[in-house]
Amino acid sequence: MKKYKSIIRGISIVLVTIAILNIAIYGVAYIMKDRANNENSREICRQVYEGPKKIINLISQKFIGKEILENDININELIKAQDEIEKKIAKEYSELEYTWRQPYIKVNPYGKTPLSALIKFKTDELVKVKIEIVDREGTNIEYDFDNYIIEHEYKISGMYVKGKTDINLILEDKRGKIKKKKLKLIGNYNLNLRENFIVKVNKLEKIIFIM
Repeated sequence: MKKYKSIIRGISIVLVTIAILNIAIYGVAYIMKDRANNENSREICRQVYEGPKKIINLISQKFIGKEILENDININELIKAQDEIEKKIAKEYSELEYTWRQPYIKVNPYGKTPLSALIKFKTDELVKVKIEIVDREGTNIEYDFDNYIIEHEYKISGMYVKGKTDINLILEDKRGKIKKKKLKLIGNYNLNLRENFIVKVNKLEKIIFIM
């Protein structure tokens, strides 16, 4: 009898340990799916984060014949909605002249990724751009764009949910001359509201520029 109790106790410890490890991995995936250093790592974290949902759907499909967490999304409507957003962004961008000193910035541009941002501006000469999202713990998220261009459009992720997010916008021309702009985003918003934030020249909404 004692032998069986010992085996059961051992199995229980193993199961609890596995559960704790899975919870820890899921928690890390949830945090890093928007903050990992590169897109490949973020995609892996997103897949881990979505894993439990897929497992639940597999089980529900097996026993009740349908996915209980199924998303009723019409692909054509989704494409149409995204196209409308693209047109709206293009219209907003065309209304004013945006430069690297005062770029067009829209946080959560498509209403689905609150910790992301779209940055657009034009330069007078060909430059390549590097964007640093300054981490509060000292490890920056870096985006390197190696093409020398004049029309700039960048999509980044890794904003903080609460408080400020510091961003370094770094430009380098073909002569190696570097220009740097520090931006400060105030991200005090509710993730469930899917809010959009826009910066326009001489007009400030939710975002503060540090000159």
